[in-house]
Amino acid sequence: MNKKLFLSIGIFLTLIEIYFANAIHINGIAPNITIVYLVILALHKGHNDTVFVALAIGLMLDIFFYGNFGFFTIFYTFSTYIIGYNRHYFFATNLNIIILFIGITSIFLEGYFFLINVLFLNIPTNISFPRSEE
Repeated sequence: MNKKLFLSIGIFLTLIEIYFANAIHINGIAPNITIVYLVILALHKGHNDTVFVALAIGLMLDIFFYGNFGFFTIFYTFSTYIIGYNRHYFFATNLNIIILFIGITSIFLEGYFFLINVLFLNIPTNISFPRSEE
C-alpha cells in the first residue's frame, strides 16, 4: 500500500469524525477516530509513512476547528513520529500496546485542552471536586 491510500483513508476517517462526532458520542464522550488510526498506522508502518498522513490530518483538523491553529498538526505529527520511530521496541500486533498508546496520546491531547480551558481561559467544566466540611 502506498501513502496515497493511507492519506485517503485518513481523510475519510477525519471527515467522519468532524461531521458525525455528535451523532456517535456516548454521554458526551466521542471516540477520536484519527488518533486510533494514526497510532495503528505508526505501529505497523513506521514513522516514514505516517508523518505525512499525520501532517495532512492535523492540518484538516486545524482548518475545521477553532482554537490554536497548528496544534493538531504539531501534536499528531510529533506523536506519530515518536510512536513510529520506537515501534521496533514493541510487538505492534499486541492489542495491549495499541490501547496503551491510544490512551497515552488521548490523555496528552485532552489534558492540553483541559489546562488551556480551565486554568488559563477560566471556562467552567462539569468536573466537581468534593469540598471539605469544616
